[in-house]
Amino acid sequence: MMNFSDLKSLVSLYETESLNIFIQKFSKFLKNLSINKFIIFKVEGVIAKPVINNGIEFNSFIDLSDIERDFVILEDVRLNVFDELLEANLILNLKYKNQFFYTVFIQEKLDNEIIDYLDMVMPSIGRKVYELVASKERLKAFIGYQQKIEFIKKARYILGLLEEDEILSKSLIFFMDTFSAEASLLKKGEEYRFIGLQENDLDEIFLEGESLKNYIDKSFDTVFIEGGISTNKYNIDNIFLIPLEAEQIKICLFNIKYDFIPDKEFAELISLILKIALENAKRLKDILKYKLEEQEINHTIEILNKFSRQKIDYEDENIIVTGINIPAKMAGGDYLEFRKIDNDYYFAIADVCGKGYSASILTVVLSTFSDLAFDKNDFVKKLMKLNKFLCEKNLDGRFITAFIAYFDKVSSCLYYQSFGHEPVFLLKKGKIVELDSEYLPLGISEEEYVVEKIKIDPGDTFFIYSDGIVEYIQYDEIKFKLKNNGKYEKNFVLNLYKELVKNKDTQRDDFTCMYTYFK
Repeated sequence: MMNFSDLKSLVSLYETESLNIFIQKFSKFLKNLSINKFIIFKVEGVIAKPVINNGIEFNSFIDLSDIERDFVILEDVRLNVFDELLEANLILNLKYKNQFFYTVFIQEKLDNEIIDYLDMVMPSIGRKVYELVASKERLKAFIGYQQKIEFIKKARYILGLLEEDEILSKSLIFFMDTFSAEASLLKKGEEYRFIGLQENDLDEIFLEGESLKNYIDKSFDTVFIEGGISTNKYNIDNIFLIPLEAEQIKICLFNIKYDFIPDKEFAELISLILKIALENAKRLKDILKYKLEEQEINHTIEILNKFSRQKIDYEDENIIVTGINIPAKMAGGDYLEFRKIDNDYYFAIADVCGKGYSASILTVVLSTFSDLAFDKNDFVKKLMKLNKFLCEKNLDGRFITAFIAYFDKVSSCLYYQSFGHEPVFLLKKGKIVELDSEYLPLGISEEEYVVEKIKIDPGDTFFIYSDGIVEYIQYDEIKFKLKNNGKYEKNFVLNLYKELVKNKDTQRDDFTCMYTYFK
């Protein structure tokens, strides 16, 4: 009969929070039932490998293809695996539904009372294993997610650095952390930077008889080395060499731990981060070289900001429009425009990739287009010319997301086109209609455009915005606020800014939006 010790070991199983400890306790649980000859196998598909041997010598993997999958299998089994023979009088399966986690081969005859007891408790034990495996997988997924977040944070930090010397130093640490390396070096031109070793060590580390220093000098390919490494000073298991030929940079990592697979594609990805950071630093250095003194810079900012509306407050017998464009920095990369042209109304919002002066300069192009090139009778062709102009300028990866539209009073239609921009929300009779398209942002590739249009009824409102707002609020929350705004609220956009941006000094991105009510 089951005694107190059996019950205690069973309860202990259910209280376990670690899969590894659970298997150890399950082994003890079997021993408390006077089962002394058994092997616990971990199951992967139809293959099982032994993890606990108790009273049986057997070390091979086994194929479970021909083994039944019930919780308790009362059947004599003989398996010949290579030179080993495995016999069992009883098999237990730790499973949940169709998922099998462990199988136990028991090599002794058991009393019917014990078999009935096992038949009763194995389903709940299997479920407990499932819960532990699921918990472990969730933890693994969470850790993987956190690693990705940490990688992105570090990458953003590197990209945010402005001085070449600091970029190189921080990037070397970034590479080490990413690959969990024990030591590293970075060579730029003839200059070395080291973490964990010194320059004279390069002549004491050999790859197939050649000094590491010579190997680095003549190598121009990403390569992962695990064999043929010799040195009397260090214990080196592997070396990962990552060159950036155009920048005359070579990075060498020692004893990486494979947190990330050391493949060429991933190495090139993180190398690109360093490359972009260096290019940004060089570009900034070149720009600053020709910048004016502080007073002239401030004057430049004032001029640039004049090309984009900072505030819109307009009302006539047909329409009410309010809007704001508040840059995160002194010079913004968002563009906002509204104007009445004859009897029609022109709307534009755009977000230039990036921030600061260079992004703000591109808003001048959009302002010029609005002033000189906009023509509702040639709407599509003019937009295609604008895109072609930007593509031909080869903006070094910069592009512009935009929503450009005009409202034709005669037809009561809104004609519009969206270029990779956030969806515009049109509120019609209490329902939200999203206005967008599948066109690429401006400045990436030439495309043939077709203008979109939608009928506007009195009482309709629409809300256009840049991605700076999405830094603070989700799409569904924006829709909720629009639906619950009730009667048109003229201060909606300003109140939204005050609600979301608590401190101007910590504003994350340009905050730009326009709210329109059709009478």
